[in-house]
Amino acid sequence: MPERLVAHAVRLLDEAGAEVVTVREVARRAGVSPGAPFRHFPHPHRFALLRGALFGADRAPALEEGHRAFTRSLIELIVAGQQRVELRQADTELIRIAAQALVFGLSQMFVDDYLDASRADTLINQVVDLFGLGVLAPGSDRRDAN
Repeated sequence: MPERLVAHAVRLLDEAGAEVVTVREVARRAGVSPGAPFRHFPHPHRFALLRGALFGADRAPALEEGHRAFTRSLIELIVAGQQRVELRQADTELIRIAAQALVFGLSQMFVDDYLDASRADTLINQVVDLFGLGVLAPGSDRRDAN
């Protein structure tokens, strides 16, 4: 499986450049779940390299433009969800940051072996569902205040 993931990542890199190589897209092309690569490439140094390249102060120009394009696309998805009244009418930038923090933090927890990577698919789906629903009970006074 790792060889297949690497082959698809290299093919995608050659086709469209580094900006479009994502774990989700490589997994899709390889015909596996988005969480599967974490089970085959759990090395924390690789995640640290990726984290530094994407979120560090010295982001390469190609990554900077890719990051801006990704952020614009994410904001567009959030706005579209708000227009369909599927998402809360809140600051889109705050929603984007919260979503990215959730994904980043969850990924780091798998890389650090804090969470069992063999349960990645289940946990990812459960956490994303909970994030989407919110943690406050439907009848909570606190929920109604927002």
